Amino acid sequence: MAGLRERIIPWGGKDYACTPTMRILQRCEVRDFSLSRFLDKYGTGDPEIGMTCMLLSEVLTAAGANDATEEAIYDMLMSGKGWDDVVLPIVEALAPSVDPKKPDAQPAG
Repeated sequence: MAGLRERIIPWGGKDYACTPTMRILQRCEVRDFSLSRFLDKYGTGDPEIGMTCMLLSEVLTAAGANDATEEAIYDMLMSGKGWDDVVLPIVEALAPSVDPKKPDAQPAG
């Protein structure tokens, strides 16, 4: 699958190997998260902060960053930090892309 790739995310002075999984997405969807809406809003420069914090908390916690609460992520993002080194890698890990080993394959969508 072209999406759901591992990314290294810095948090609390440590690097975590994070992979958004279907289980994580399903937990978020139970809480009204929509991946297509999330990616669309992020892509237009109007990210939903609450959804971003929820997703990042789920992904980082699954990778072992137990202090990555939604509130802590919110504080970081509202200080203007984390967008390039925390949020962007997760967006890249979620966004469908063409597998370089299969350049003729197109992402589903």
